[in-house]
Amino acid sequence: MDLVAPKDPRENMEYRIEILRKGRDDKGFAKAMRQMLGEPDPEMIRWWISMFCWAYHPMDMENMRRPYIVWDFQLEKIIKPEVDHIQRGSDLLVKKTREMGFTWTTLATLCYYFLYSNEPFASLLISRRESLVDNPGNPDSLFWKLDYMIQDQPNWLLPQKEDIFKKRRKLHHYNSVNGAVTDGEATTENMAAGGRRNVIFLDEFSRVQRGLDTKALSATRDATPCRIFGSTSEGRGTEFWNIEQSHKVACVYIHWSEHPDKKEGLYKETRGGDIQKLDDFRGEVELHRGTEKTERGDTIDKVETVKFPEEYPFDSAVNDPALRNAYRLRSPWFDSQCNQRSSLQEIAQQLEMDDGRAGEGFFDELVLERLKENHGRDPDYVGNIDFDYRADTDSVVLKGGFIEEPVNGIVKVWGDLMNNRLTQATKYVVGCDISRGSGASNSTLVAYNARTKMQVIEVATPNMTPEEFARLSVAICLWIGGVRQPYLNFEVNGPGVLFHKEVIKLRYYSLFKMKRASGEEKYGWHNNRSVRYRAFGDLRSDLARGNVVPVSKDFLTECGEYVIDGTGDLVIGRISDKNTSAREAHGDRVVAHVCARMALEKSGPVIDNEWMPDPPKGSIAWWEQRERRIKSGKERWAPNVR
Repeated sequence: MDLVAPKDPRENMEYRIEILRKGRDDKGFAKAMRQMLGEPDPEMIRWWISMFCWAYHPMDMENMRRPYIVWDFQLEKIIKPEVDHIQRGSDLLVKKTREMGFTWTTLATLCYYFLYSNEPFASLLISRRESLVDNPGNPDSLFWKLDYMIQDQPNWLLPQKEDIFKKRRKLHHYNSVNGAVTDGEATTENMAAGGRRNVIFLDEFSRVQRGLDTKALSATRDATPCRIFGSTSEGRGTEFWNIEQSHKVACVYIHWSEHPDKKEGLYKETRGGDIQKLDDFRGEVELHRGTEKTERGDTIDKVETVKFPEEYPFDSAVNDPALRNAYRLRSPWFDSQCNQRSSLQEIAQQLEMDDGRAGEGFFDELVLERLKENHGRDPDYVGNIDFDYRADTDSVVLKGGFIEEPVNGIVKVWGDLMNNRLTQATKYVVGCDISRGSGASNSTLVAYNARTKMQVIEVATPNMTPEEFARLSVAICLWIGGVRQPYLNFEVNGPGVLFHKEVIKLRYYSLFKMKRASGEEKYGWHNNRSVRYRAFGDLRSDLARGNVVPVSKDFLTECGEYVIDGTGDLVIGRISDKNTSAREAHGDRVVAHVCARMALEKSGPVIDNEWMPDPPKGSIAWWEQRERRIKSGKERWAPNVR
């Protein structure tokens, strides 16, 4: 028998009718079909879905009920990986664009096991709310879809169908012929407590409340050898994102450009504005332009019908230039979606699987991208600071200063070095975030030129104790120099206390002071929820306005990890640090930049009269001093003063 179901809807219907009649009239054929369906082969599952299952499309009023014909990408990206992982007993993550048929196809695959497997098969369906798992009046619920597929099975293929529905209970299906069970649960702390399962399907897992998603992972880990996590993107910091970033679970990605209907007229726009057509499609397309109001005040869809590619307005197909520039891979369908959806975040979430723009990111993703494009670059020098720590005198002494070590160096430097140092005709500020040095997170240091507001140094290391990092930080400050000792700020929480004690012990006193709620001034920045949002908000504003100019790509990437959680707090998700042995980075670089920005704000004029009372006439310091005197009224401006 030919097990290739026609993809054309009309031909598929004719083929279905032929199979249904033959099964009804020929008992031998019906028996052979039941036996053939006993083995869970991906091609067989595809054929069964395309022959005996129907899809429900409530948004298409003229064709809500239609034959479910499995596309090639659904076979390759959904059915085959899921069957493979169920058989092998391993987890699978599927990240996808919305409306790619993932949930329906996954449920159809599990339904096949439930109905036709020769062995008892136990599955558990989980979603974030019980109404999304089993609700007779809700087509979005998982069991509604399951019931929809079961009820369409012909009686000659599934003689026990009536018995299955008799035994149907809320959140429960049982097949008495093969002993298969399908249950459902909402996401709770105690889910999956009812025994072992062959597979657990966690639908839209990225949308589960944070904190509860962590407990869900723990609760399901020992209940099954195979968990299928499926979802669109909800941004960074979710457990779904953490699983993807861990590189411990196989991941499958289903992008809209793989769907035959959505990719018609696929093209790519280069940064220079050139158009590269990526398929041979030609024909009429509908380009949605959003909505418009009629004379009567009604709001209607605004649609243009144009010939593709001859008449297609490639350079203006998307109404909003920001949306047009955000993504380069496009099609008429995608352009229409951009015009119909409300924001870049929605497009990133529903269509592009773009975690950076999909989440409730604290930092503006477009600002971060602009900074990466305009300023982000590799360091000019990588090396270490050659210094001695003398325990007998509690002091740090520079030896060779900066030594280039591209392979083993941890000190990254941006800028020109003259006589092995950065320019000395300015001030510098330094910000630090301190870890315990256990390898779990980084201690970080960043330095800025107070005149240009540009970053000049970055250090990130996970294996130094707070005391060791304090010695390195003081050595870096001494090496940086400038017209006065760099102004050092640090996060005082936790290991920052030990860092501070060691810095004082080393007699480095050019330290940032912050006024506490009591009115008392203390060294360092005390990071807590009441001040965190404002401090990070100031950095966010300065990044957008160009008041600080970071050049570290790693820092800009870490900015994108910050999100607002369900309680309104500013948090960061776990991220694998590929550049060091740190297993988890907790936004360390960002905290260091927050501290450096505070130090910049309070560092005072670039040239300080206390340190340079009589700068040489005509020098940079002299010109800046003169400018301040003119502004204060102590000196009149004259054009030819030299």
